[in-house]
Amino acid sequence: MNKNFVELRLPASTSNCGPGFDALSIGLQLYNFCRLTLRDDREIHVSGGDATGLEEMVRLASDAFFSSTGKTATGFDFELWGEIPPERGLGSSSTVLGGVFLALNHLHGNPIGEHEAIRILARLDNAPDNVCALVRGGFCVSRLDPVAREYVDSFRFPIEDSLRLVVASPEIRVRTPDARAVLPESLDFSEVVSSLNGLAYLVAAFAKADYERLRGSTEDRIHQPFRRALNPFVDEAIEAGVSAGAYAGWLSGSGSSVVCASPTEKALEVREAMESVYRANQIPCRMHNLTADNGGAIVLDNE
Repeated sequence: MNKNFVELRLPASTSNCGPGFDALSIGLQLYNFCRLTLRDDREIHVSGGDATGLEEMVRLASDAFFSSTGKTATGFDFELWGEIPPERGLGSSSTVLGGVFLALNHLHGNPIGEHEAIRILARLDNAPDNVCALVRGGFCVSRLDPVAREYVDSFRFPIEDSLRLVVASPEIRVRTPDARAVLPESLDFSEVVSSLNGLAYLVAAFAKADYERLRGSTEDRIHQPFRRALNPFVDEAIEAGVSAGAYAGWLSGSGSSVVCASPTEKALEVREAMESVYRANQIPCRMHNLTADNGGAIVLDNE
């Protein structure tokens, strides 16, 4: 067996799911792929992908792995390709950070376990939500220490194939730092209470796989209202999807993608309704009719 390279399949993810800011995420059957090949020198070569700061993310993940394990740093070639559009709120950056970190971990005999890998990646990605879904798959509920802001733990629940996640990804890039910059420093108490009520209910609906009861639970007053300026027609796309038969919808991460959770039999109508919003406003948009990825990142080939 050749231990000098490994290929991984890395799932996309949708995060926040409405009011679950920096806490909730779902793995999606939309994938990036990476191949990492160790070199005999200390150089790092990166190819593929078009995410902003790709090479910087690769080096950050590499530095984090070697500093965490104490192993001697080596160079490598890193290739990235796949279906996840960058800067659309679908966890593209997590696939880069996670791809490098998990590949190096695999090639060095997995010295870092799943929990610690998520903790390190959450620090690199500035939140645990997308990296939890990347590593664990399914519907993830993650917890941060309120003082240290470090990843503590997460619950994971599988999502049944009867739930479709219809994704609209308009050709609008939204950088996470820009999306965080528009958030307020404080919120009205009543707005927080309203969001927390929906948050608790939607977590229970996902945990019990009672998706019909998602209706009305994803309304958010913590982050989505402030990100409308960066994500035109997000409310209209959600409303169109729900009117066509979706249970609920939300802005995916920072945007610009919008996700509607739908019963299988309504998914095509939901897709057409969401797409029509962007088409009517002359905004190109990629559509995906997906099921959840319940397995997380996997090794494809190292033979």
